[in-house]
Amino acid sequence: MPSLPQPVTSLQNAGIKEVVKLRQRSHRDDNALLIVEGYREVKRALDNHVPICKLFYCPALYQGKNEPTIVARCAELGVPLFECTEPVFMKIAYRDRPEGLLALCPQIRRTLADLKLPANPFVVVAEHIEKPGNLGTMLRTADAAGADALVVCDRCTDVNNPNVVRASIGTLFTV
Repeated sequence: MPSLPQPVTSLQNAGIKEVVKLRQRSHRDDNALLIVEGYREVKRALDNHVPICKLFYCPALYQGKNEPTIVARCAELGVPLFECTEPVFMKIAYRDRPEGLLALCPQIRRTLADLKLPANPFVVVAEHIEKPGNLGTMLRTADAAGADALVVCDRCTDVNNPNVVRASIGTLFTV
């Protein structure tokens, strides 16, 4: 059954405060959640069957005409929807220039045992990547090159950091 949006107008809303706390790695890990912000990123998550736990949106910040399709898709899936005022969305936004869409998804936690590779796989191995944005760029490049997987050898960078999602433009969900 499609979900109906709940309006969020208060900066003191408990749910909004929880989203802000997810900027901290420890809070993301404790709740096993990932912040996915932006049209392309949320669309890639949906296209790759990543479950959306909650969707926060602000029509005043949409930068194109396609954002309502994301809200409609999430509504059809029964995702809890939260329509935010601009000040509320700016509080939860991770980006400097938000696009009006922010989803919470389960963290990506995969092991080598989870990999299902073809006979002659193309695997990119990343070691000691310090900056989340660099890991996101590597994911985007691996996706463009047709890699079957990108294996991160250490926990130097949090794969579930919002900057990884942003820099990968959502290819975190495809590689």
